[in-house]
Amino acid sequence: MLSFLTRRFRHVKFRTKIFCVIGAVALIPITCLFLFFYRQISILQEREITNADLGFEQAVYSINTAMDNVTARALQICSNTEVSTFFSMRAPSKQYVLEYVTALRPYLTFCQEAVSSHVRAIRFYTKNPNIFSNLAVHNLHKYQDEAFFQNVRQSLEGNRAAVLLLEESRIYYGSVQYAAQGSLSLFCPVSTMASSETVMECELNFDSIFQSLDFTTGGFETTGYTLVHKSGQVLFTSDTEWAAQAVESLLPQLWEGGEISGEVRRQRIRYEDTELLVNAAYIPSIHCVLISHSDLGAIFQPVRAFQLPVLVMLLLCLVFCCFLAAALVNSLLRRSKTINDAILRIQEGDFDICLPAEGADFFDQVAENLNGMATQIKNLIHNNYESQLEIKDLQIRMLSQQISPHFLYNTLECLRMRAVLEDNLESAQALLSLGKLLRYYANYAMEFASVSAELEVAKDYVNIMSLTEERDCFLEADIPPELLGLRVPRFSLQPIIENSIKHANRPSNTAVHIRLCVEEAEGSLRMTVTDNGMGVPPERAVEIQQKLLSGANAVMVENSIGLYNTNARIQLLYGEEYGILFSSVQGMGTSVTLTIPCIRTTEEGKEATT
Repeated sequence: MLSFLTRRFRHVKFRTKIFCVIGAVALIPITCLFLFFYRQISILQEREITNADLGFEQAVYSINTAMDNVTARALQICSNTEVSTFFSMRAPSKQYVLEYVTALRPYLTFCQEAVSSHVRAIRFYTKNPNIFSNLAVHNLHKYQDEAFFQNVRQSLEGNRAAVLLLEESRIYYGSVQYAAQGSLSLFCPVSTMASSETVMECELNFDSIFQSLDFTTGGFETTGYTLVHKSGQVLFTSDTEWAAQAVESLLPQLWEGGEISGEVRRQRIRYEDTELLVNAAYIPSIHCVLISHSDLGAIFQPVRAFQLPVLVMLLLCLVFCCFLAAALVNSLLRRSKTINDAILRIQEGDFDICLPAEGADFFDQVAENLNGMATQIKNLIHNNYESQLEIKDLQIRMLSQQISPHFLYNTLECLRMRAVLEDNLESAQALLSLGKLLRYYANYAMEFASVSAELEVAKDYVNIMSLTEERDCFLEADIPPELLGLRVPRFSLQPIIENSIKHANRPSNTAVHIRLCVEEAEGSLRMTVTDNGMGVPPERAVEIQQKLLSGANAVMVENSIGLYNTNARIQLLYGEEYGILFSSVQGMGTSVTLTIPCIRTTEEGKEATT
């Protein structure tokens, strides 16, 4: 299938291919941008849900804090010495009234004001008969039967305080109701004698917490709260219908194995075609469950309102990318057509083209290179034509002068024979060496020679220099036999020996002694020429070596032309790691070392580098 699509794609027009490629490339950032905005929207939604969860946890914390404050204040009252003394004493009614008015009532008023936002009333229930003989004591004459004391006593068993939901209203004197049905109260025992058993009731008030939730949720616009006792009694709610369903469906889920779970439960439910986020947590201090329900549609409304502009923006970006791609493709096709027309002209032999290359992009570089190629081809054709003419002219001249070398060799041989007949052996030897040198120099086709051949040329050159310099010149060679057959560039030794003879600065009556040492080391062939000249100053030796290292040639220097040219030639043949090393000690002589790769000739005549 893939190969079929590949073959079909090859037959698609170039314009369509470019559109597909640019469209695919443009789709990548658009997709990344869409995923980025989608992720941001998801983060915003999660943040709104987190805010709702934090608001619920803050409400649970507020209720727990309020109950801790109420409990602490109630225990403080019940353990107060004046309160315990008041309910334990046996005294006339007037003394009770006086004690109540002067000591107990101000203290109770102060304590109730401290927790007035969470406590609706503070009441005392006692079995001290003397207190109830005086009906003028306001908070102390609510006598209850033994069943009431028994219920409170069971709840306080093992606890310092207990919260009870009284399902029946309470009255005194048979007709006056002072506590409504379903009120939630905190009971604490007062420290008294057994005969004067007394308990204190703090009727709890959740109005302030409800009002605080009303304010923080903006009038329960998106989130509602319901506080339900474990018995199913709703203490407060922002939505009566929702509270009824919550008691029936959600409250039983908080019981696990007969016990009420204290952890926060979160779930999403459908209620009247609305998706709600429900949080529920059990508050053990009041045996109640706080339930919040948040309308996810209302919570996500600001976020969802942001989705449409983002989608429109992404579509606009996609359309803009398409228009931009179309303009770019058309521009590229026009420029590529111009280049293609120029190539066709070059194929037809028309090299007079000049494509515009005003910028520095790829097409401008191609146009500039194409212009240069056409110019070079035109120049090459012209140069090739001129070269052919020069070659033919050279061939004609070489044929006409072919007799010249043989005439020179024959003349030199005649002169040598005359010198032998005249018993001038020195001149005869010099003429023999000169003839051999001329034959060696005339063989231009050979670029390399063996070490032994170079040694013979060096000896012939020294023989000639003995005659021309009018002093004795000696060449001593120290070459292992196995190295005589190695290949070296022709005329590599003669310039170095010439430099030792002509530039050694020795006295005219001093003989020239030159020593040639050839050795193989680390795959390289080292040929060292040492003379007995006067040497050069140290600064001059450093200068010569620096020029050799920099690759100077005859054009760059005035003296020792053969030395620099030989070094440049070696580096061109083998690389900059090879060449000549120059060292000299003033008054003792000069040493020149030529280093080249060690190349042997195999049995088949091929070169082998060691």
